Amino acid sequence: MSGHKINFIYEIETPLGYLPMGYKHIDVPLIFSEINDKSTFEHECPVIYFGRQGYGSPFKKLQETNDFYSTVDSHVNKRLLGQLSDEEVLNDVNLFVITPTHNQTITEKIHTENISDYFTETTKSYLRTYKNFKIVFVDDKEGGLTYTKKFWENLRKVSKELKLSESQLIFITNTANIKEIYELYLKQYNINSFMKCSTIHFQVYDSPGNCILDYFEKSNSPDDLVDYDGVKYSIPYDSELNIKRSKYYLCMNRNSERMHRTYLVRDLIKNGMFDKGLISLFKSPRVDNECKTNKELNEFIGKTYPFTIDYEDAEFVAHLHNFFNTKESWMDTYFSVVNETTNSNKHIFITEKSIRPMIYFHPFIIHGDYGILQKIKDLGFKTFPEFFDESYDTIQDQDERRNFIVNEVKKLCDKPISEIHQLYQSVIPKLIHNRELLIDMASNNKKFKMFYEQVS
Repeated sequence: MSGHKINFIYEIETPLGYLPMGYKHIDVPLIFSEINDKSTFEHECPVIYFGRQGYGSPFKKLQETNDFYSTVDSHVNKRLLGQLSDEEVLNDVNLFVITPTHNQTITEKIHTENISDYFTETTKSYLRTYKNFKIVFVDDKEGGLTYTKKFWENLRKVSKELKLSESQLIFITNTANIKEIYELYLKQYNINSFMKCSTIHFQVYDSPGNCILDYFEKSNSPDDLVDYDGVKYSIPYDSELNIKRSKYYLCMNRNSERMHRTYLVRDLIKNGMFDKGLISLFKSPRVDNECKTNKELNEFIGKTYPFTIDYEDAEFVAHLHNFFNTKESWMDTYFSVVNETTNSNKHIFITEKSIRPMIYFHPFIIHGDYGILQKIKDLGFKTFPEFFDESYDTIQDQDERRNFIVNEVKKLCDKPISEIHQLYQSVIPKLIHNRELLIDMASNNKKFKMFYEQVS
């Protein structure tokens, strides 16, 4: 790739490698104390929790390295701040990258903490002096979060303190409309832009395509199961797409604590569609409590759930890395009713839930954030107006959007299933396109290319 050389800059080197950015320097003695017990670390570069946790060790070791570092930093140079050459200081793109470990978000930390505490005075001096030194926050774990005034003010405070140019402070997230959210904040408070916000669809660009390729490399026939981190999974071959199915739709819901999912399942059942499809809905205390005061929810959900398609253990399902399971339920249904992580009208977050139907050759309708379908189209994926009236994506009211989606599913479920089979056959080229696009994104390292464009 042509252009400037990118360096990930670290402040401290430990006996096990560079220490990732994202900790407070008052904790350095604790870090070294724990690192001295080398038996507790499995990887060359120690991975620590971002800041104190308030229980046990403040730097509890994870069992895997951070996803972002492990897939991006192989394409960049790693440098200790004090060991940069004059040429690197003056000419390279030098990045202090702060990114979360598993199940954490940088966004939450920016909301609540003083970001300056995470940089030494030496680092601050470089940032003030050289405009090619930049701070990059990468929130690759979550998206669709609430970005408050305090969140933006904390970032603005760091920009002012370090006298950063607009291009020196960068926030990268899964949230698909982060630029619009940032611009709305600037307009609301009459503030000039002081940083750069951008989106990288981490859930889309890497893991799905790589795992599809991995599957076909390891499998010898359509009946094979492939091991992925100790879990067996399978995906269909193109040659299986003419198979007739017994059900209309698939609707998977691991986390029923997100009540918009439970309400959609309730409405599918209420409209007589339970037996028309395959629905999973795991048990949860929140649903149980809601059923005590909501008679309708109790009638259609509380008295009959949990619903199981394949696995009964929610934690086991999570261990499948959410993208993959066995293909049987997909091959017995014609389309997916996707219950996304959020159904907001303020932010847009594309997760593996919307990507999984593309892996398994399913048309899809998405009960998710207002405008999510358009963002998916913008990425180059094909959608399915042959199946659904896709104007649901333009409905801002959440209840109205859900009702519209339920009615669209019911229209299909009221047709003979032989007609749905013919409709499915007509969109096979689109289904193949979507999966091939996932593979292309992974093969061409779309994630790193997007990162490179946004920081250089």
